[in-house]
Amino acid sequence: MRLPSGDRVTIEVRYFDSCPNWKRTRRLIEGITGEAPRLLLVETLQQAEELDFAGSPTVLVNGVDPWSDQAAAASMSCRIYRTPDGSLVGGPTEAMLRDALKPDA
Repeated sequence: MRLPSGDRVTIEVRYFDSCPNWKRTRRLIEGITGEAPRLLLVETLQQAEELDFAGSPTVLVNGVDPWSDQAAAASMSCRIYRTPDGSLVGGPTEAMLRDALKPDA
């Protein structure tokens, strides 16, 4: 996902407390942008279903999940991300986040 040049970016991290991976994702975002992302604590399966929460952490950039899997059901679990090299990790990597936040050239 690429952002149009000059647009203000909003970043939200949706998470639940039992999954520690959101903290690393928050720190990566803060390191890249110099700002804290908006945090949304998901507390129940009902809330997860209402939000189409794909697991913790879910990152939204301008309201869109750049790594969305339309087939994934809402869940209260730690989310797994596939990196460009095929590895599985517990949150987007710094490179993945930088790519998602990069404006169009």
